[in-house]
Amino acid sequence: MPRGRTARRKPDFRVTLGGQDISADVTSIATNKVFGAPAGSWTVTTSRKNDYTRLPPNTRVKIELQGEASDGFACVCQGLSDRPGNTFSMSQKGTPSAAYRIQGRDLGKLLVTHAIAFDPLIAQSLDANLTALGFGIKASGTAQQVVQKLYQVGFVEKAFAREMMRFGSQQQLDNVVGGSLGRMLQRTEGGFGGLLGDTTGIDIARLVERSGVARHLNSSFQDLTGDITTEFLPTEGEKDDFSVLGESGSMWSVLLRNADCPWNELYTVTEADGRFVLRLRPTPFGTDGRLNSDIPIHDIQPGPEILDEDLGVSDHERVNFISVLPVKNLIDTSTLRLSAGAWHFDESSIMRNGFGNMVVSTPFVSRGDTQSQVEKRTNQLWQWFSQNHTYKTGMLRLRGRNNIVVGEGVRYMGFEYYVEGVSDRFVYPQSFTTTLQLTRGQAIA
Repeated sequence: MPRGRTARRKPDFRVTLGGQDISADVTSIATNKVFGAPAGSWTVTTSRKNDYTRLPPNTRVKIELQGEASDGFACVCQGLSDRPGNTFSMSQKGTPSAAYRIQGRDLGKLLVTHAIAFDPLIAQSLDANLTALGFGIKASGTAQQVVQKLYQVGFVEKAFAREMMRFGSQQQLDNVVGGSLGRMLQRTEGGFGGLLGDTTGIDIARLVERSGVARHLNSSFQDLTGDITTEFLPTEGEKDDFSVLGESGSMWSVLLRNADCPWNELYTVTEADGRFVLRLRPTPFGTDGRLNSDIPIHDIQPGPEILDEDLGVSDHERVNFISVLPVKNLIDTSTLRLSAGAWHFDESSIMRNGFGNMVVSTPFVSRGDTQSQVEKRTNQLWQWFSQNHTYKTGMLRLRGRNNIVVGEGVRYMGFEYYVEGVSDRFVYPQSFTTTLQLTRGQAIA
């Protein structure tokens, strides 16, 4: 860690590592965030004045940048370290250069590196105990046995279970675990059995978030509490009861399987105020395929702010066949009900341009009205994606903009775009630059 800060010009960046400001050591910064990926990446290069090679894993980092047109700082990354190391390079003039490089991911790393599982047999054995005691934990057996059961059913992660094993009395265990379960199940009636008896996609999403991310923060990353927030505002969809049973995998994979995409969007983002947000929302496109007005849309003016531009239409984006198939999710099987599918296609485009297909399966359909629902969903996807090949996509590199994040929109040169990627680059002593990956470019109506 740094031994002291040296004098330097007023920076347009600020890097905090493990609670200490290391800005004076930093020689370059790179961050990258892609829409739909659970975690973005970051790299910080420092001088060799202070040794960072012994940096513990998961050390907190906060990267803030000051934009060209703003006097204030905005957070572009809240992250955790993965790998510190030495770097060496030789310039074109033959001058050697050595430095330390610290790499990591943003807080979405927690969604990837922590897994959960729902075991139906364990769930049945816990049902009576949890329901009868109103979320209190006084199940038969020792405290260690109860923790093991909770771990198996997905309520307890391995690291947290290890900590809970230290409690010497059942009462201590009740106080810690009971409160957590109460918060997790507060939206349900009838305890754990009630939860599984009336499960929809949003219930699963909240269960995963509450039983995994929040408890991990409270048990192992106390300094993260308050920095990670969730926003669950999806469209509604009915899902087969008990489909959560048998789910397993990383938190992100379980969430993604139950997010009902592409009708909803599940993504993570670091907001300018430093909050890391796990967000589930309806896809922000209207029936005309344009962005909805309820998402932030930024204006970018042509001129000195623009450093590089590469925008145009692409045949790679062409979609001329769309089908939606409902999936029958059961504990012991998963099959496509092809007979209940719906199709929408452009025959002349297929004959002329080849087969550009999009086939989406979803469990979020009512068993009572399957056909009409899949037809409605197919028509919606056709409105959104059948004109992809006419939309502009590409890249726009700007002088530092610290107020644009993935999932928002921009207006530039008479067109409106969707932001699917944001990268920031800084090399001392230059100012930082921002590269936007843009899609769905359409002329402003």
